[in-house]
Amino acid sequence: METPEQVAPTYKKLKKAFPLICDAKGELVDLCGLRHPGAGPEGIDVSRSASFLLDSEGRILWIHATDNFRVRPHPSEVLAAIDKFLGAPPESH
Repeated sequence: METPEQVAPTYKKLKKAFPLICDAKGELVDLCGLRHPGAGPEGIDVSRSASFLLDSEGRILWIHATDNFRVRPHPSEVLAAIDKFLGAPPESH
C-alpha cells in the first residue's frame, strides 16, 4: 500500500530482480482480504504480509498470509504447494 515514489528505493536496491506492485489505495489488498486496519505507523492501514503461488493463467493457487511482516513461508512450504498444485517434477536419476 505504497506509492511508486515510496517503493522506488527498494526497487533500486533489489536491482529490479522482479516487478513490484504499487497499491497506494489498497484496492488489490482489499480484493485479497489483506488489509490490516490501523497496524501501520500512526495507525494507518497497511497490507498484511503475503506470498502467492499463481498458475500460468494468473489464478491464485495458494496464499501464505500473516500479520507479522517478518514471517515468510519456509521454502519447504512453497515447494510443497508447488508439488500439490502443479505436480511434482520427475526425479532425476
